[in-house]
Amino acid sequence: MQTPDGLTTNMPDVHEHIFGDDRPFAQCHASTLVELPGGRTLAAWFGGTEEKQPDVAVWGAMRVEGRWSQPRVLTKVRNSPHWNPALFLAPDGRGHRCFTGGDRIPIWDPWRIGSEDEGETWTEPRELVPGDRGGRG
Repeated sequence: MQTPDGLTTNMPDVHEHIFGDDRPFAQCHASTLVELPGGRTLAAWFGGTEEKQPDVAVWGAMRVEGRWSQPRVLTKVRNSPHWNPALFLAPDGRGHRCFTGGDRIPIWDPWRIGSEDEGETWTEPRELVPGDRGGRG
């Protein structure tokens, strides 16, 4: 399929939902997608009882053969809200997930996680830039 801006993608031209009203969190947003080899797609977002609450984590689901997996927590570093995940696949095939954590924007910590098996497993979270704080969302 070709996108309106001329890029080619394997993503189908369909409208679908990853999950319905029966989900393990009350609120979620800030979704991100990455297309993986073999036609799979990984999605991530942050979700919990309500934005800014300590239970907010990075959640995700994998689309394989036209079906989305059940949402699951992908990342929860500590008992503070997590924000704004971003997924990308580097030219060397490694997957990356960045996100922020913290109660308020001025004290957000930017984090990164890597995957060498197309999102099946991930490294332990590490600070994106050690000691960096602030609204890098």
